[in-house]
Amino acid sequence: MRQFFLKQLSLFLVLLMLLFSCTLGYTNVQEQAFLDAHKDVDEYVSGISWLAGGFLCCLVAIYAAVDTPDVPAMRLVGKSPEYITVYTSEYQSKAKGKRVKNALIGWAVASALSTIYWAIAINAAE
Repeated sequence: MRQFFLKQLSLFLVLLMLLFSCTLGYTNVQEQAFLDAHKDVDEYVSGISWLAGGFLCCLVAIYAAVDTPDVPAMRLVGKSPEYITVYTSEYQSKAKGKRVKNALIGWAVASALSTIYWAIAINAAE
């Protein structure tokens, strides 16, 4: 009876280890794709150009909010489908957020400076 119990326990532990090793491997692919996407957005998406664009024209902020950023294809070569799915989703989400944020900051600064300029001009004309 004791030997039967030990066999069952060892079988259970082996199956448990296999289950966790498969789950951890899948999660690591997702985590790596998430981290790579965030690193690449910080490296490849220029916040300054979107800030300048928003400063020069408010339509840039609208474009940044509507357009879906392109994912760098070279970053996906040889990757698994799970990696590609997570990477693409995260890259587009974070890149769009960075673009919109910087374009809106540029637009807000331009609007504030324009308001100050016109307030001073109207006061000087009186």
